[in-house]
Amino acid sequence: MRKFKLVFVPMPSISHLDPFCKFAEKLVERDKRLCVTILIIRPTPLWESSIDAYTKRISSAPEGNRIRYITLAQIEPPYSEELENYRPIVKDAIISNKSWPGTDSNPKIVGLVIDMFCTSMIDVANELDIPSYLFFTSGAAFLDEQFNPSDGDLNIAAYTHPVPSKVLPTFAFVKEGYDSFRNHGVRYKETKGILIDTVEEFESHAVNSLASDPELPPVYTVGFLLDLEAQNAKGNSKSKDEEIKKWLDQQPPSSVLFLCFGSAVELTLNDRMHDSDHRGIVKAAEIEKVIRRVMDSENSLRKRVKDMGEICRKALTEGGSSFISLGRFVETILDT
Repeated sequence: MRKFKLVFVPMPSISHLDPFCKFAEKLVERDKRLCVTILIIRPTPLWESSIDAYTKRISSAPEGNRIRYITLAQIEPPYSEELENYRPIVKDAIISNKSWPGTDSNPKIVGLVIDMFCTSMIDVANELDIPSYLFFTSGAAFLDEQFNPSDGDLNIAAYTHPVPSKVLPTFAFVKEGYDSFRNHGVRYKETKGILIDTVEEFESHAVNSLASDPELPPVYTVGFLLDLEAQNAKGNSKSKDEEIKKWLDQQPPSSVLFLCFGSAVELTLNDRMHDSDHRGIVKAAEIEKVIRRVMDSENSLRKRVKDMGEICRKALTEGGSSFISLGRFVETILDT
């Protein structure tokens, strides 16, 4: 049986590496002919130990014999956001690791899957005559902002309603940040396909906006890709995780609401929610009002949230939208 290989190049961050690894697992589970090489870029010292611990844990998974992790050599100057300096190292790693360890197999490389911030690696794919694919670890609406920037009234194609400027990322209002944001978006169009860690039904308007854009390659929704076994990025011990789960088990059914504002947001309940630049976004009282609506058992919003949660849970199971979309992607790469 002939083998086929994908090469992944994620950002050196747990929040990006984790969905890449879960996606690799889904791929090799889906088709026994597939194997995946994940190239690990050396992170800043702040994240180095957490990424080393993560790759050690994930590499012991049952799928490990068809997923391998190669840590790239450190370079000078060290890691930067643009990652352009890693192009020759990534290219050399692909060329020098064509065979699969422990076998006489030499799988055909059918794609280079790059991170949303690794668009410079498209050049590597072109030089090696390998199809490139984008794996977008954020949502479809956020991706669409890069292709369809807002006008003066902040009408963004991915959103059903106009968007207040105060909820947009701070870097969107800084020239350097905006230019980088847009430059990556322009290069996304050069890839052969866009994989998004989302569920089609969850972001139907944004997904349809992307899929209907004739300038974009095919879009595949393959989420949500969750590592339910991982410790959090702050390194909670196993006992701490168990303590949290125990507390949750002791609460009445449907009485806890989980809020996730991302890594760049601070919530002060007595004041406001702030982003990393301490720009006020939403008053705590407004957040409380929405939470109370969701927690009200008689509110229709709660039922919609519950129904959508069930759809998202089934998305990657057989017959689900992400399961079907993943199958389309596998068929595409095996036909190349």
